Amino acid sequence: MKKPKIMPVIWLLACFMGAASAFGDEAAYYRQKAAQAFADQRYLQAASFAAQALSENRQDRQMHILLILASDKMGAGRRHVSDLYQQALGLYPASPKLLAHASGFYQRTGNPGYAARLADAFEKACRFNCIDYRKIMTAERQTN
Repeated sequence: MKKPKIMPVIWLLACFMGAASAFGDEAAYYRQKAAQAFADQRYLQAASFAAQALSENRQDRQMHILLILASDKMGAGRRHVSDLYQQALGLYPASPKLLAHASGFYQRTGNPGYAARLADAFEKACRFNCIDYRKIMTAERQTN
């Protein structure tokens, strides 16, 4: 019996693995560019890069939050930002960072009842040490 040639199989697997890592690198590239653009207050670019990162990985909580914050900062319509918050809250209902920002947004845009419910959800989600997120909520409330 003749031994099968293994080199073509190894080469084919290497091609598939290389392609998969290239796509992973692309998502990481977009994540890095989005964070960098947001830090530099280039909110339109940050939103664009975050959307690209989300097209690679739809379950990326950080990019969802960054997209929402960038959209809010660049002056997108309240309805659009609210829709983005609703979508993210549906995906990540217990995310303290998301709840903190959403509570501040709804407080700022004139929906204090819903903001209070989100603040209560934040308290439940943040049973332990959430000092950084509490600072976010305090800062959002003080900007009103």
